[in-house]
Amino acid sequence: MTGTRFRTLRAIARDLGVPERELEEDAARFAASIPCLEEGGRRRYGPAAAAALRLVARLRGEGMDAASISAELGRGPVALAPPVPAIAVGTTDLASALNRRRERRRRGLAALAEALRALAGATDRRGVNVAALRAAMDAAGTVPSRHAPRGAVEGSR
Repeated sequence: MTGTRFRTLRAIARDLGVPERELEEDAARFAASIPCLEEGGRRRYGPAAAAALRLVARLRGEGMDAASISAELGRGPVALAPPVPAIAVGTTDLASALNRRRERRRRGLAALAEALRALAGATDRRGVNVAALRAAMDAAGTVPSRHAPRGAVEGSR
């Protein structure tokens, strides 16, 4: 059963602006790298096949021979992505990028250390309050009035 993503060579050729006959020849020549779904004697091509055919059409337009195109297709899905132009990056660019990254990491670690110090201080204060409450309960046998729940009468516990 074909989904809406599987298309005929005619539809792919129309999208690419390439003659259908040329696309048929390329699909037959590079059949090992261009998967298709045969259903009822008709071939349908999925998104991966369309990307491979797009790559073949682009490379053929650049004047590559069949062996070079086959080698490009054999490289796998990475070769199906459009080429990215090279970016000139100097050592000063890399150094400043690393320094910015290092500074962001340092600030993040400083913020985490401050948060941990605040948590440790809160834990210490909570521990002191709990110890004072326990001591008061042991001494009086009741909860001190400032810690008693609302509506509770002192000595009712």
